[in-house]
Formats: sequence, structure tokens, C-alpha cells
Amino acid sequence: SFVQGTGLYFDHHSGNQPKGFTVPGRWENAHCAAEIIYEYFKDVCDLSKFRDLIPTLGKFDYGTISLEEFATPNELTRLALAVDRNDNQFNIHLIGLLATKSWQEVWADPKVAERIAKADRSRVEYNEYLKFHSRIINNIGIIDNRKYLGGTMHAFFVSTLFPDIDAIVMIKVENDQVKFT
Repeated sequence: SFVQGTGLYFDHHSGNQPKGFTVPGRWENAHCAAEIIYEYFKDVCDLSKFRDLIPTLGKFDYGTISLEEFATPNELTRLALAVDRNDNQFNIHLIGLLATKSWQEVWADPKVAERIAKADRSRVEYNEYLKFHSRIINNIGIIDNRKYLGGTMHAFFVSTLFPDIDAIVMIKVENDQVKFT
């Protein structure tokens, strides 16, 4: 959601649509914020390097990535899974690379390569964890993440492991409180 004082705001989630005020930037109904940012800046600077990525980012961000695409992720999806929104140091490093380097140089960067490898390992570990901490009841996946101490937990991982479920309930501890998502 919009935070007062934000320099530029770009979002596409309906729940984050500013109501009753104008934001610096743009809210738009789209598959991903990258699409909105691209359209906003495409006449100001050359973003052609990123044009072909927007459909993939949209699938990931909008949740329309197929189970097959997620089970066998391309480099961009692997990179997206390696990004941690709370790791500003890595994110600034990655932005610098994306702005100045070729895709081959980005993938070959030691920090990026290590982060992707770490995310790949985390994915394998979480899949193993899921096998012992998941229950399927009436086609609803109940995932108890309270004992998971590893990396990223994501419903996409659950859907890949249990493709026939209709819904997912994830139990986790956040700020010393048990939460259900």
C-alpha cells in the first residue's frame, strides 16, 4: 500500500489501489508492477533489454505461472526466487548489474550465482520439509511451517508437490505470533 512520502509509487494489486488521492507514479490493473514501470518510463529511457522479461515477471507476480514452469524454472524465475525484499544490499547490487551488464554477466556474477544456488538448495530443503509437515484434508493442503528454519516458503512449492489440491493454508510464526495465510 502507498506510504506517505514515497518518491514514486507503482503497484498493480487491487487492494493497494489509492482511493481518494493521487500518487506520484502510477497504480494500474496489470499482471505485474514491472509492466507498469516499463510503460511509465519507456519513452524516457531505453528499457528494451527488459521488454521480453515482462511476461515472465507477470506470470510470477500475478500467480499465473504454470506448475510445469515452476517445477522447471528458467533463469529469471530462479533469480526471482533468490531475491529477498529485505536484503537491500543484494538488491542494490543486482539493480546495478541489471542496469549496466548483459544477462550473461548478471548470471555469472559471484554474488548472484551464489544467491541462486542458495535458493535452489533452499527449494530442495523445503520440499523435503513439506513431505513431513503437510496434511491434505478434503483437497486442502495444511502446511505447518512453524518448525521450518530454512529459506523461502512459498505456496508455489506446495502446489508443485501437491498439484491436485484446491487450496493451501500455511501456518507460520511471524513476530512471535502464529499466523495462518
